[in-house]
Amino acid sequence: MNNQELNNFIQNIERTYSSDEAYTGFFYDDDDDGFTSYIKANKNGLILFSAQLLKGALSIDERAFTGKELYKLTNDKSDLDYTCFEFSHIELLNIGKSDIPEPKAYKETFTDKIGCFVSIIIALFALASLVVGALKILSWLF
Repeated sequence: MNNQELNNFIQNIERTYSSDEAYTGFFYDDDDDGFTSYIKANKNGLILFSAQLLKGALSIDERAFTGKELYKLTNDKSDLDYTCFEFSHIELLNIGKSDIPEPKAYKETFTDKIGCFVSIIIALFALASLVVGALKILSWLF
C-alpha cells in the first residue's frame, strides 16, 4: 500500500467511525498469575487507535532521523479516567528488526549487592533482639 492509499484509508476510518462511541483503555494487573497488561476497547476504539498507529507509520517517511524520533499520539482525555496508563507517543525507527540492538541485561551494581548484605544484617539483628527480649521476659516470669 503506498502512502496515498494509506492516507485515504486513514481518512475513511476517521469519517466512518465516531470517536464519541470509541473507547480504548490500557490496563495492567498484578494477580496470582503474575503481571499482565492488556487493552480494553470496543470496535470503534480499536479501529480509531489503529488509524493513529497508521499515521505514525506515514510520518516515518517525513523524518530525518538525526536523533530519537517521536510521533505523539492523540488520546481522548475522557477515556483516561478509566485507564491505568496511556501511550503518549511512538518511538519511530527506520531500521529493520534484525538491526535493532537487543536490550542490555540488567547488571547488578555494587549498591545492589551492599543493599542485600545490609538487609540480611538488619534481619539478623532483629531476630537476635527478638530472642534476647523473649529470654528476658521469660527470666522475669520464672
